[in-house]
Amino acid sequence: MSSQLSAQDKQRLLRGVTKKVGDKPYEGGYWGQMANRDRVLIELYDDNNNLIEYKDLSIGAAKIQTYEDFI
Repeated sequence: MSSQLSAQDKQRLLRGVTKKVGDKPYEGGYWGQMANRDRVLIELYDDNNNLIEYKDLSIGAAKIQTYEDFI
């Protein structure tokens, strides 16, 4: 969860992305380009941070669409 990041990690994120996972051949491509392989992990928590429900879905089952770098 982003609220659990340290101040140093938040600064690292704000600097911008210098490399994208999937650029290198051994990384298996970009997320979302292989719908039968790529997965969406969904966790739903209550206000006390207790897990209510967890699902591990394929991109098709989750009805996720990717557009450029956004989902």
